[in-house]
Amino acid sequence: MTTNDAIETSIAFNTLSSLLTTESSEDISDIIKIISVIPEYLGKDWLYELIHLIKEIGMKNTIEYIAEQITKQKSPSETFQNSPSMDDHVIIFAKEKHDFSIKAVIAPGIYACRNPNCTGTRQTITSQKQIRSADEPATVTVYCTICKVTFKLN
Repeated sequence: MTTNDAIETSIAFNTLSSLLTTESSEDISDIIKIISVIPEYLGKDWLYELIHLIKEIGMKNTIEYIAEQITKQKSPSETFQNSPSMDDHVIIFAKEKHDFSIKAVIAPGIYACRNPNCTGTRQTITSQKQIRSADEPATVTVYCTICKVTFKLN
């Protein structure tokens, strides 16, 4: 472990400790016993994830969830990626994906297919998404309905 990692882990552990001061001493000892079972949970990244989880779902629910995951021998990455607090993020991502798919409109005559073997050069579906900073143009995705080729315009 490098000096920077040790400092960051110390900061994360201090943040966790300060968060835990609002909880009962029994809860504090429970969470520390649970995460000490697997040393990997004591890494700085996982301590920050643990802090976030406590803030999102509360101490009691976090203790139950982490204990259950350790019993199932789940790694920290599996534990936090599948945590209850991630459910909201998964839902938001699914909505964005759905919105992106329904915003596509058939726009014949606007963009020509770039495939030299395509016969329907102006039958495309286009969609735009702002994936870079606001001062950059949106990325336009073009899908040819004839040859099924997809390409992007930046």
